[in-house]
Amino acid sequence: MKLIPLTQERFAQVDDEDFYKINQYKWYAEIGTRISYAARSAWNPETKKYRHLSMHAAILGIEYSGLIVDHKDHDGLNNTRSNLRISSHSENLRNLRSHKDSSSGFVGVSLCPVTGKWVAQIQINKKKSYIGRFNTEIEAAIMRDVFADKYFGEFAHLNVLTR
Repeated sequence: MKLIPLTQERFAQVDDEDFYKINQYKWYAEIGTRISYAARSAWNPETKKYRHLSMHAAILGIEYSGLIVDHKDHDGLNNTRSNLRISSHSENLRNLRSHKDSSSGFVGVSLCPVTGKWVAQIQINKKKSYIGRFNTEIEAAIMRDVFADKYFGEFAHLNVLTR
């Protein structure tokens, strides 16, 4: 593994086999609210505009395809091939972490203000599905993980359970 220097005193990790291909360009750190990425600008002579290209897409050779790359570990600066996978938009959304302002800190788990119980739910094919109410947030998180693993497979972001 090698490090590629970025702006803002950041570095991206790449496999040794990708280092020379990737290191020939200047990359910058694209800082987002949930995840940071390595990116660069490239001139497109057809549109006569600059285009934003991500390092992870360049490594997989899909930078002009419109396909999405998912970072398994949620670290957008870890661009080793073992951490990258091509995904659909919905698969990529299944791997999201919990919002910072979540009442529980777990994906799909929230506190019901009326009952004081923890509610587990999951969204499948754009429809929210109620899993149940639980006495503890850990119980709710585990049940949500069971459903996520069943319906989302390898793309499921698990709160507590491990594979």
